Amino acid sequence: HYPLRRQRQMCIRDRVLAALKVVGKGHCIIEVGAGNGHLSLAIADAVANVSSDALLLVDKGRKPKGKSGHNRLAADPVLRQRFGEFERVQLGLEDVDLTGLRDVLAPKRPTVIVAKHLCGAASDFVLRAIAAAALRPQPPVAVVLGTCCHHKCDWSAFPNRQFLQQTLGIESERDFRILCRLSSRGVVASDFSPRADAGRRAKDLLDEARASFLSAQGYDVRLITYVDADITPENVLIVGIRKDLPS
Repeated sequence: HYPLRRQRQMCIRDRVLAALKVVGKGHCIIEVGAGNGHLSLAIADAVANVSSDALLLVDKGRKPKGKSGHNRLAADPVLRQRFGEFERVQLGLEDVDLTGLRDVLAPKRPTVIVAKHLCGAASDFVLRAIAAAALRPQPPVAVVLGTCCHHKCDWSAFPNRQFLQQTLGIESERDFRILCRLSSRGVVASDFSPRADAGRRAKDLLDEARASFLSAQGYDVRLITYVDADITPENVLIVGIRKDLPS
């Protein structure tokens, strides 16, 4: 059932982007943790006129060659044809400068940040990069991040420890690790036991803290579940739109 589940997940994510009306508008789309680029390919399939947009894929690994673990070819050749401008950059997310990358490929264009299943601290590195970009001219206009693997979060990378302190009284790295370890109980789609429910609540708390952090950077933020938990409990999108954009 994996291909059908994946297709449904991608479809809902793409509908979220379409509803935001930020694709096909001459923007620079930056997919972080891009892997073989199939999220961007699904966006291109779902939204008309992406030829007006620039696309930048960022991943710590080299450009995929041949087929990936799920038997999918890297989408780079097709993406290069579909988007007006295209580039892939090999860079760890802890080092990413979103404004600098945009200015290399598409100077002064508004940027849209997208990602699927950014594991653990990778989501937090990107949120920190968005916060840094928000302090500079032309911050990203929209953010759509799919989080996952909350048990891999890192105390030093987590962007909103103050939220956890105020809501849960978590003040130490030890307590944070316990919360993250608890979240690992909530990743099995077929498990709806009290143990799994506690794990999913832990995941929700970490994502609520992330959403609060993004809101403080000048974004209207929502947490959206884009697929039922019986398909995957890793089903949360952090969606943010700049508050100061024209209506």
